[in-house]
Amino acid sequence: MKIHPFHALLPDKSIIASPSSFATDVKMHFRNYIDTGYINTYKRETYFAYQIKSKDKTFRGVLATLDIDDIIKGKVLPHENTLHHKEQTSMQLILDRGAIIKPLFLTHKPVKQIHKLINEIADNARPLQSFFYSTIKERHSIWPIKDKEVEKQIRSAFKSEIKKVYIADGHHRVAVLQRLYGNKKHKKSMKYGTVISAFFDFDNLEILDYNRLVDYADNMSALELMALLSQSATITPLTDAQKPGKKFEITLYMDNTWFKLEWKKKIIASYKSKVVLDATILNDILLKKTLGIKNVESDQHIKYLPGNLSFHEIETKVDRQVGSVAFCLYPVRITELQKQADLGKTLPPKSTFFKPRLPNGFVSQYLGKQK
Repeated sequence: MKIHPFHALLPDKSIIASPSSFATDVKMHFRNYIDTGYINTYKRETYFAYQIKSKDKTFRGVLATLDIDDIIKGKVLPHENTLHHKEQTSMQLILDRGAIIKPLFLTHKPVKQIHKLINEIADNARPLQSFFYSTIKERHSIWPIKDKEVEKQIRSAFKSEIKKVYIADGHHRVAVLQRLYGNKKHKKSMKYGTVISAFFDFDNLEILDYNRLVDYADNMSALELMALLSQSATITPLTDAQKPGKKFEITLYMDNTWFKLEWKKKIIASYKSKVVLDATILNDILLKKTLGIKNVESDQHIKYLPGNLSFHEIETKVDRQVGSVAFCLYPVRITELQKQADLGKTLPPKSTFFKPRLPNGFVSQYLGKQK
């Protein structure tokens, strides 16, 4: 992989009272924050060591810019389809800002040399910037890599050891940037050759579940829904809320009750592909076959619930929408993601929810000339 040092845009911590509020507001007020001095350009081009620390976990990676040519050449592998309306929204925001306000979140095989160099930096120096985000209870810190020899070693290690990376978060931005990079008008007016990216290896991230809220009221009653599902799965009432404990098991909530759903063996055996996900079976059995939903990427009967929501939040969403049901899915494994991406195939949209998450505005990148 080709990575490049860059001029980072960093918020002025001395005038930001709440990092969490800033991360929310910067999405709409980025240009104003640039003009008023909330965000300024770091003095030199560099790579950064990036650490994210929660109560019980510490994740570390490298912050750099990725060469768009590596995306074009297929070295940056997606694993999910994009949602069309979100791709359009992302396009408009990038054009309005002329900047990327959140790095792509990319993952790759562990490389000992990179891991060692980043640890030495983070363990032996004060960070340049460190924000505690109260809403997610995480501290994000960065260290500029000032030593030219260390910078050279990191660049060399990426080039020789990392032949491909996987998109953990940023599918829509990648799709948009490829389109802009191929458009002569936009390519001429703005710089789309590189994009800010956070590289965290497989050992420095977690994959959580991504769940579904489905509105079935327009098609059938709750009793009819359960009867149809029971043709493909064994359904058992639960005394308490819980997430599925293994693959091919789903828990669902509707009408103030939690259930466990286990796909029948004949259903699982009917899939011949190397990677079979519960999301795929759910899409086929319930959404497409039973509810007649042709496009699961854009249909308004489906909402996607990230795996960090509490049971209470899930229940509240269902209780407020009469005729809806929540499905909790078992998390995708990193080996499944790799295998599917390597085959050039994609998972259903919103199949993975990665932890940690990157906040808006903590480190940003201009796509035009430095101001």
